[in-house]
Amino acid sequence: MASGGRDVTTEFQYVFGLIQLVRIFTMDAATAIDMARQAIITTAILISPALVIALIVGCAMSLLQAVTQVQDQAISFIPKLLAVAATILLCLPWMVEYFVQYARQVITNIPATILGG
Repeated sequence: MASGGRDVTTEFQYVFGLIQLVRIFTMDAATAIDMARQAIITTAILISPALVIALIVGCAMSLLQAVTQVQDQAISFIPKLLAVAATILLCLPWMVEYFVQYARQVITNIPATILGG
């Protein structure tokens, strides 16, 4: 008798059943890479408005600092922080909608992804 009061045949059938489940519920490397690629693209799309605004405001503040010869780090940081916060607040409805659409697509495709078909 094996642990738990089961005999060797029952243990073997249990382990064999688990191995079969693992074989059924595995995805191939191409699917995993595609899912990771889509997650990275979604992240880049969601963060791009804030990054573009930070770039524009940063360049404008650098130009202003060069013209006025004021070289203080806080002068460029505060406007960038405010601009990025305002951009995120303005784009938040779109960002949430886009992310919910992506999450819905991923969750809907879980059975097809796991079962390989």
